Amino acid sequence: MAALKAGAAAEVTLNAYPGEKWTGRVSVVSGAVDPNTRTLDVRVILPNPGLRLKPDMFATVRLLRSSTQGILVPATAIGREGATAYVFVGKGGDKFERREVTLGRTVNDDVEITSGLSPGAVIVSEGVLLLRDSVQQQLP
Repeated sequence: MAALKAGAAAEVTLNAYPGEKWTGRVSVVSGAVDPNTRTLDVRVILPNPGLRLKPDMFATVRLLRSSTQGILVPATAIGREGATAYVFVGKGGDKFERREVTLGRTVNDDVEITSGLSPGAVIVSEGVLLLRDSVQQQLP
């Protein structure tokens, strides 16, 4: 619970509506654990179209957070040669550096980089194969 903060994504299910899920964001995290129930109060802001959600309904809240830290980049930014993955990092002007990276999870059309890339690095997001071929032709 130490990592729980306002703004975290949450998924809510209710016994009254089996099979349905609502997604929202944590807005408030209580500053103290209830000593009797050993629970922590959390307020989640949810859309409520049709006013189907009512006060005191029993709900299960699943807090969504990553268990690892990484950088998400478009899948099109990743080059591969055998078991090696790499990206091209801009070095200014028309210069690029090939940087080996370690891949994590795939999230939609993005890939998590768990090592080898610093936050804020400018990378090539499309045309990696063309750049690779161009760099290889320039080698002595």
